[in-house]
Amino acid sequence: MHLHGKETLIEERDVDEAKNLLELRKGGGKSQVPCLRIEHESEKGKVSVQWLYESEDIIAYIKKNNLAN
Repeated sequence: MHLHGKETLIEERDVDEAKNLLELRKGGGKSQVPCLRIEHESEKGKVSVQWLYESEDIIAYIKKNNLAN
């Protein structure tokens, strides 16, 4: 998906599939949806993951990073 000229991959996953639900629980600690999983890469190449669960937080993240109109 392309938003404001930035290449942004937004992948939908069905939590009715056991492997996706397990990843959600293990990674973020909750089985709550919607959830936005965000990967951040440091200058040294280390990747950290941030999990946002609340719709308002997801919307705020998208707006703050100019990813939508």
